Amino acid sequence: MTSKEIENALANAEDAFQRSPDNPETGLEFVTDPTILQLRKACRLLDAAQFLIDRNGHYTVIIEASFVGIAGEYRVQTICQLATKLHEEVVNLTRTTDCLCSD
Repeated sequence: MTSKEIENALANAEDAFQRSPDNPETGLEFVTDPTILQLRKACRLLDAAQFLIDRNGHYTVIIEASFVGIAGEYRVQTICQLATKLHEEVVNLTRTTDCLCSD
């Protein structure tokens, strides 16, 4: 493969990631909350890893998918905890009594 072919393949891959999919994955097509989307993607990676384990295959992919899935879930939990803590601190500092956030 020449360097020009590699550049073209990379450009095509980047374009594909920037476009909205024509046929989004079932269950992800109407998800607008990035937290829920991240959790669903992480769960699907772990499901795919289990699928491969059940068929005795591709252990490197299983390990990578498991780490990525676990890291995604950890990121979401950390962000939610930080957001909750920040919200509580802002409410306490500003002595807000009419917060519009839902608990």
